[in-house]
Order: sequence, then structure tokens, then C-alpha cells
Amino acid sequence: MILTANNKLPLQYSIKKDSRQHNKKAVKNVNFSGHFGAEKYAKNRLGYLVHETGFFRDMCTKNFVKKYIEENFKDKKRINLLIGGCSTGEEALTYSMILKNLGKDVKILGFDVSEDAIKQAKSKKFLMQKLCKTPEGYMDISFQYERTLKDSYLAFSSENKLSKQKKTRKALFDDFFKVSDEVPVEPKKSLMQRINNWCYQHLLKIYTPKFESKYVVLKQGKGENCNFVVGDILNLNDIVKNEKYDVITFTNSLYHLITNSGYNNLVRKLNKEAEGTLNKLSTAIRENLNDKGLFVLGEEEVLQTMDSRLVPEIFSKNGLKPVSINGLSEVNVWQKA
Repeated sequence: MILTANNKLPLQYSIKKDSRQHNKKAVKNVNFSGHFGAEKYAKNRLGYLVHETGFFRDMCTKNFVKKYIEENFKDKKRINLLIGGCSTGEEALTYSMILKNLGKDVKILGFDVSEDAIKQAKSKKFLMQKLCKTPEGYMDISFQYERTLKDSYLAFSSENKLSKQKKTRKALFDDFFKVSDEVPVEPKKSLMQRINNWCYQHLLKIYTPKFESKYVVLKQGKGENCNFVVGDILNLNDIVKNEKYDVITFTNSLYHLITNSGYNNLVRKLNKEAEGTLNKLSTAIRENLNDKGLFVLGEEEVLQTMDSRLVPEIFSKNGLKPVSINGLSEVNVWQKA
């Protein structure tokens, strides 16, 4: 079962390999079969894409970016952000929310190689889900979904049950979004899926997770500074054209292009194309950043790509210098030198 667009609906069964039968050029071990939010994609280099995203992700880094803009671009009236691998738009809209009171004109362009993801981002409608409680006597496997559903409090929790930090984020979210009256319809399960569910629940006592779902939609006039287009990170110049950006982000996208390891691999190794890919990307990034501009990787992504010295060496060689962030052990932000 592969779900496209509805990135938060669960994938309950592993997808049979091999993606290469659909795409001879697919990287052999980039295979996200069975991954929550996977989308079969038989173009370019990837056999599968994963839209594992959410609102207010990597906030340590995003708060740093906000403070950096305030301190280093005081005289700029317009700030341009480019969100690479934007998936279904949650990251771009998070920046729109946290930068709304900056006192500047903020323009955000998000792009993703998936046409389905961009279509959903443009729809201004997002599916929010939370896990229902596992019945007593069944194995609790909810931990497999908690990471992807960690923004569910924005649509389901009342203020009095939230921490101070979450209350602040929910207030921003409620200013931008409202709950839709439309009732989400769960995708119809195949006969094999229904049989598997029955076996899990009645023979293995593994409860197939159930979800409470809602749609949230952007309020009128909100998020209008976000635009979304289909585009490939490897062809960055075709997307930016003649525009320059103050911040470029590739959250959890880069490591899929430069490593040979897919989902569930503990050790990632750089692939044969890594050096060429990094040289091409870092050069394009520097060319398309304004002076003092920032290039941002995902917080968890850094732990998966910094298994060698190649990434920082090439970034530094091509005019990017590392920026340390308090609270993070690894460098995931780079400044145009």
C-alpha cells in the first residue's frame, strides 16, 4: 500500500520490492517500502519518496534562523526563503508563521520533485491525525507513528493540556488555520490488507493502529507569502532563475542523494556520486545566496550525513562556512562566506 499526497495516513504493510522493476535508474537501496508516508516515484533517481514532515519541526534551527535574520538583515525590506524538498508544505508554512511579525516582506518558495506533494501544498488543506488508544491486552506499537504525528496537538489538544512552548505554537497555528467541516475518508483497504489486519489482531495480538483524523485549512489571507512549484534539488538553477535568497533549506533531503542507505539503516555510507553531487549543489547554493545568506540542513539529517569529512570539506571549499547553534551538537547551518 503506497499513499500519495495524504502524507499522514499510515502505511500498515511493507511494500514488496523491487522498485527497480519500475525504474531501472533507481538507486538500489533507496527503498522506503513500508515507510509511513511513502510515495512510489518512478522518475529521476528515487524509486520511493517519503513525505515525513510536520509543522514546527526542527524549531531550534528555525528560531536561530529568525534571530539571524533580525540581527543581520536589519536594513532589508524583503527576505527571500527557498525551501528545497518542501514535501506537502508544512515547513514553508511554519516559517510563514514564525516570521509573520518580522516587520519585513517575507517571500517563501517551496519546491519538491513530487507533483502530488506540491498539489497538496497548493490545496491549503492538511490532514491532521492522532493515534487512538491501543486496547488492553494488545501489543502497543504506537511508538512507530509518534514521531510523524508529533504535531497532532495543534489540531486535537486543548490549551490547558499543553506545555507553555506548545501553547505558543498552537496560538500561531490557530491564527493561520481552522478546522474544516469536511470529514476525512479512510482509503479503502484491499482484501489482502484486511486479511493481514485480521491475522495481526486475532492471531498475533498486534493491534492495527486506529487514527482520529481532521482536515485543517488555511484562513483567508494567511500563508499567501508561500508559493510552491515542482522542482528537483539537483537542478537548483532552473528553479531560482535570477532570484537571490537569504535562506535556503534542504531539510532531510540531501542525505538521500549522497548516501547508499535507505530507511532503517543505522550506518549510512556515501555513494559514488556523493562528491560530484555535493560540489554541484554547494556551488549552486552559494551562487544563489545573498551576502551573509544561510544554507540549512535538517537537525537529524546532519547525524546521517556527517559520517565522513566530505560534506564539510566540500561546503568549505565552495564558499560556505559552518555556523554553530547552541543546543545542537552538530553543525547544520552554513553561511555564505
